[in-house]
Amino acid sequence: MDMIFKALNDPARRALLDSLRRKDGQSLSELEEQLDMSRFGVMKHLKVLEDAHLVIPRKQGRFKYHYLNALPCRKCSTVGSRRSCSPKRR
Repeated sequence: MDMIFKALNDPARRALLDSLRRKDGQSLSELEEQLDMSRFGVMKHLKVLEDAHLVIPRKQGRFKYHYLNALPCRKCSTVGSRRSCSPKRR
């Protein structure tokens, strides 16, 4: 779960996730056009998101398309709501 929060901590990675939420299945070139960073920078951020299982890459021919995986976010919100709703017992 720490990897998810680490991945979400960066504004550039959140921007990538927002872009994928608007239009799922984008290539690296499409994502690069939307952000003010180099191709290498986008690749680096996508790797962190992939390692946290927030983005799923799929290769089709020569291109690699990136898809949003909402399941880890749902798990975090479920865990977070359980923690905030139930007081700790001592």
